[in-house]
Amino acid sequence: MPERFAQGTWSTLLTNAPVLEDALVSFDCEVVQTMSVGSHDVLFCQVKAMKQSYGLNALMYFNRGYCEPLPMC
Repeated sequence: MPERFAQGTWSTLLTNAPVLEDALVSFDCEVVQTMSVGSHDVLFCQVKAMKQSYGLNALMYFNRGYCEPLPMC
């Protein structure tokens, strides 16, 4: 497993999941439900923390459209 994190600079957020420091945005989530749909497994997650690189434009897909994430309170 350590070889997965040999490249890049990594840290953790609230849940201690690995977060790539150079990412435009990182979501630290807790899985609250899983569902098998056809050949896929869908994970429903609750965001516990978010890290955003300010000054750069990240893009995410939410509510059937693309948008830029906003800072969490």
